[in-house]
Amino acid sequence: ILDHIYYSSNELVKIEALNTMRKLKKIDVEFLVRQLKTDSPSLRKNLFSVLMLDTQAGDAALDLLLKIPNFLGIRNERLLENMQIVLDLGLIEAAGRIRELSRKKFFWNRQIRDKARQILKEWNVR
Repeated sequence: ILDHIYYSSNELVKIEALNTMRKLKKIDVEFLVRQLKTDSPSLRKNLFSVLMLDTQAGDAALDLLLKIPNFLGIRNERLLENMQIVLDLGLIEAAGRIRELSRKKFFWNRQIRDKARQILKEWNVR
């Protein structure tokens, strides 16, 4: 039922549906993972926080958020938003993926490298 409510509603109702899903014993991982492609950072953050309740799903969700193909920096904004989500949720287990982003080469990845280094510094991770 919550899936149907989610599909047919605006962003505020979607967030409420996600908050309700967070309280359930079993979550629909496939449904939530499909929704991670949304353009809304707040929805991605809420989706991700629900997915983190399931260890395996959380690991796959981290990959979806932080291992985005970024040819010539065309997805820098999305990556920066996703990195901020990880920082806001305090997911130190993402440090390895953040470290990979801090080592990206080429000038168009400069913002990504800087943000990744800032996160690692904030978490006191080397």
